[in-house]
Amino acid sequence: MSQTAQTPSTSFHPFHPRTTRVGLGVGAALALMVVLMAAWEVKRGLLAAWPRLVGALLLLVSFSFVWWRLRPRPGYGALITPMGVTFSKPLGGEPVSLAWSEVRSINREGKARDTLVVHLTEGEWRLQARMFDKPGALDAVAQALEGHLPQRGYDA
Repeated sequence: MSQTAQTPSTSFHPFHPRTTRVGLGVGAALALMVVLMAAWEVKRGLLAAWPRLVGALLLLVSFSFVWWRLRPRPGYGALITPMGVTFSKPLGGEPVSLAWSEVRSINREGKARDTLVVHLTEGEWRLQARMFDKPGALDAVAQALEGHLPQRGYDA
């Protein structure tokens, strides 16, 4: 009997954490309101408003920075190839490239099964459903990853 080996194709699954970015935008807007109120009080001569102004400015910068880093951009996501898988880091840095020999298994976790855990030979990589813009995107990533994993036989 001869079997034709199917080679899974390359697929790219972009990250687009829309709901997280909306939450960060709301937080930045609220921090901006606190900055404006604290700046008004500083202008009126209240020295006690300085710590509030500095803290609110730090919050505004933090929310804005993370909101900016989570924006959709080219190459930001999970790239699955016949040679391995590459995950972009959410807040920057070089992407993590893994060969298929480093991936042991894949499973879903969480109450809503909204976290995909890729178990590696050393450690694990977690993908959450909120990193994608569509509800079924995490399922598509899981299916693409499972299509590349070697089939393991059952031992007695």
